[in-house]
Amino acid sequence: MASEEMAELRRELQALRLEVDELAYLRDHQEICTLTSRYTHLYYMLRNEECPQLFAQKRDDVSIEIFDGGVFVGLEQVRKVYKAMTRNTTRPGWLQQHLAVNPIIEISKDRQRARGLWHSPGIVSRFRNDKLTAYWNWAKYDMEYVKEDGEWKFLSITARLQFQSPYHKGWVKEPVASSSGGFAELQPDRPTTYHMPYNPYRINRFEPSPPEPFED
Repeated sequence: MASEEMAELRRELQALRLEVDELAYLRDHQEICTLTSRYTHLYYMLRNEECPQLFAQKRDDVSIEIFDGGVFVGLEQVRKVYKAMTRNTTRPGWLQQHLAVNPIIEISKDRQRARGLWHSPGIVSRFRNDKLTAYWNWAKYDMEYVKEDGEWKFLSITARLQFQSPYHKGWVKEPVASSSGGFAELQPDRPTTYHMPYNPYRINRFEPSPPEPFED
């Protein structure tokens, strides 16, 4: 075989490898989006106690942090959080809809870890002073993912509150009506890492920033 033909085969092989890598990345990206969307659907349908199944089942460092409720570490703690949420949704009229949109996802080169940031606009109807009340609820989902047995799972879910205000008042008059997450009776493993919702009297930055690419 002539040297030019060998060189051309090498170029074609390199191009094929790049294409395979790109397709693998796109598949991982789509699977992560599907996982996150599945979570929002289960949550919307008040099937909260199914949500822990979407976390890695073989890791002791899975965690969840919702607003200023603290950080809960370990699968058993995660289950307790969702069980507490379920107790708050058994009254007629309850509604919790939180979307996950505008994702920015970074995947490690070995395709075993990922980070994602999503906007999460939502609407809620819940009881305030025993009266069913409608709320606006805006947040950011700051996610970490891992592959477990070839399947993407949550390593951590962190919800950063932007504002939660009664529908009839709005986020300027009452930007944070409540932010405890409805499970104040539980004991977190660590304090809240960051909580700075909208305040009409300051410049608001709305952290966190988009995730950075993995170094490895």
